[in-house]
Amino acid sequence: MKILNHLAAQYDFNKGIFMEVDFSKLVKECRIGKNKAKDYLDLLVKKGRIESRSDGYRVY
Repeated sequence: MKILNHLAAQYDFNKGIFMEVDFSKLVKECRIGKNKAKDYLDLLVKKGRIESRSDGYRVY
């Protein structure tokens, strides 16, 4: 549930976009494993909300 709260806090509901998605911050603040965080972020990539780069994830 923490990951959903964290991602919701990073989402701008007026514009319909994520303001910031930081992988390391997500893992640290939500206290989840890197694989679990990657699964959630990969889902957001598939939905077209963010894009993945070699240096991390960024707002799409």
